[in-house]
Amino acid sequence: MKELFAEPSLFVLHNGASCEFTTDEIFDASRFTKFYGVSYVSSPKFFAETVRDFKEVTFILGIPDTDVSGKFTDALINILAESENGALFFNSLSGAAKNKIVDGCMNIRYGRAGVMIHDKIYLLANDDTNDYRVIMGSANFSASAFNAENKNYENIRIDDNKDLYDIYKKRWDYLYSETEDFIPEICKKQYKDTKTQIVLDAETKFNLLVDRLDENRANLIVPENYLQDIHKETLYIKKKLENVEQTKKLLGAVLSGKRKDNTYRVKLKESIIKSKQGIKNYLVKTNKDSEDLNASRELLLSSDEEYLYKKIKNEDESENGELTLYSKLATTDEIKSALTKIDAFTKAYYDFAIVPNEEIPGKIYESILYAFTAPFIWRLKQEYALQYDRASVGDIPMFLVIGGVRESGKSTLLNFLAGLLGESGADIYDYARSLDKAGNLMDMLESSNLLPIMTDEISNSFFGKSSSPRKGENLVKLLSNTVPEHSMGTLIGTTNYADFSSAGQVIRRIYYLEVNNMFDSKKKKESMNILRDLNDGISDALFRDFSYRFATELRNRGEVFQIDDFLILTRRIFKDYYKECSMTPPKYFPEKRFLDYETRKKLVWKQLYFSTDKEYFKDNGDILQVNIDALLKNTTGSAQKKKNQLFDYMDETCWATDAGIGMYWFLKKKEFFRFIEYEPSFIRKTLDFLKIKW
Repeated sequence: MKELFAEPSLFVLHNGASCEFTTDEIFDASRFTKFYGVSYVSSPKFFAETVRDFKEVTFILGIPDTDVSGKFTDALINILAESENGALFFNSLSGAAKNKIVDGCMNIRYGRAGVMIHDKIYLLANDDTNDYRVIMGSANFSASAFNAENKNYENIRIDDNKDLYDIYKKRWDYLYSETEDFIPEICKKQYKDTKTQIVLDAETKFNLLVDRLDENRANLIVPENYLQDIHKETLYIKKKLENVEQTKKLLGAVLSGKRKDNTYRVKLKESIIKSKQGIKNYLVKTNKDSEDLNASRELLLSSDEEYLYKKIKNEDESENGELTLYSKLATTDEIKSALTKIDAFTKAYYDFAIVPNEEIPGKIYESILYAFTAPFIWRLKQEYALQYDRASVGDIPMFLVIGGVRESGKSTLLNFLAGLLGESGADIYDYARSLDKAGNLMDMLESSNLLPIMTDEISNSFFGKSSSPRKGENLVKLLSNTVPEHSMGTLIGTTNYADFSSAGQVIRRIYYLEVNNMFDSKKKKESMNILRDLNDGISDALFRDFSYRFATELRNRGEVFQIDDFLILTRRIFKDYYKECSMTPPKYFPEKRFLDYETRKKLVWKQLYFSTDKEYFKDNGDILQVNIDALLKNTTGSAQKKKNQLFDYMDETCWATDAGIGMYWFLKKKEFFRFIEYEPSFIRKTLDFLKIKW
């Protein structure tokens, strides 16, 4: 033992005094016989060498520092990925260590499913001499942590104190109760019988996985967000690889060539500046396509005070332009002018329709309310998580999808929305050409730009499954279920009414509005002229005023949403506009959310049930047996595509068994009738009760 004169990388405090200890002196097997530990272990070799002379060793393997974020609690994912790690660890140990494990003198434990242990406690004991030691600090049980020569700064405190030992032994005993054996029994048995280590072929890995799943089955309850975290982890790994590649490029740009002493030095400032453009490209973490798309957009930002700021690029693009306060109260005349245009625009969807329907202008108005609210959607999600349930933040939709037939004015609507939001010259993106690439849309939504992304003709693949976590159903669920830590964007897009369908887990996370009436071709010229005139000279004064009022409500902690209506504050602000301008809101002004997809699902199945032969819906008492293949035998186009749509349209509560594969689907009759809003007659109910076929 030496006095401490120079500051080593491992700082040791022994019984209140600074000193230098070697690893063997810290873990002194000549003085102590028992070793109880809990810590992350990076090297089986270091572990075996350090504990080899203790007569009894029980060690709990903890998690590395990088896993403290909570990903380790994804128990099932962890088991699937690491079921063979115990065998790998055992194979890496020395023969002497393996023998101790087989003989029961060494016991290596691991947190059971769902348990995350990050403690670093080392307890040494000799009951014969009544000698006890507690070791704690920042150091994991690794060679780098306990080597005083490494520039890996750590500290430990060593106390040879029986009272302190007893306190921490109780803590250690509790941790032990939360663990299971890390070394698989098949490893111990094979080594005991043959002194050979396990060969991790496919059969052995399968057996290890089955055993571990069976051991942990009672503790494995897997909510949906666990599975979604697989996609998050994929993105995390991808970003990490991108960062490594970025670092490599940056080092190449800022370091000089290798010197004679095998070192590199940073270039002079003047030399680095010469490589400015290349280095700026390396600093861009998003892919080039999404970076270009983001760069072309006007920039709307949130502030800590909730108000919006806007940054508009200079016409010559020589500079980025100035960031100015955008939220600003409008005059009564400006508000009245905007409301008049909105009323005329929405009413046109009734006046010029082939079959006028008062619901349609209401849905057009609803899309305007959503567009105005879009820059605050991320804040509503934060407030929802704070006041209610983090797991249900997907109820505040980041995606507005407008489904319509051709000539229904969907594209015209997008241009009008862009004008109201001050983007009169903005691009309406072609989804297939610009956004339907892995990462483009996610990068744009995760940027801080709060102007909604507007896109025409979203393909049905956006609503379906994809192998990429950055596309389709995966992207919708991943972003929708995230409680934003910073400002995030939204998407407003149109899609083809006839092709649109999606699974319930996607539909719950988007706001779908159906615009299914066509403009009268005989009035097309007149209607287009009116809509074009309304678009010309449109002002964003109302939107600027709205953002000021909405932000003020956020600042004052007012009611900014209700569970069943996230647009409640927006409706209230617009009603105030009409009142202030002594105007009456149009009779189709939307008072609540539309449930278009739910209505569509019900009507499709209701029509099928009442318009087709009842032999396709075989009544088996409480169950309806649907011959789906026979039902679709005369379908034009792809029968499988239609089958997939009907599967998506079925209410999830109706399934009696898993469905979607075979020719028969089995439905709970009572639930199905509730779904299609059909109340059987008294005679029908009596026949059902008596189990008489009808």
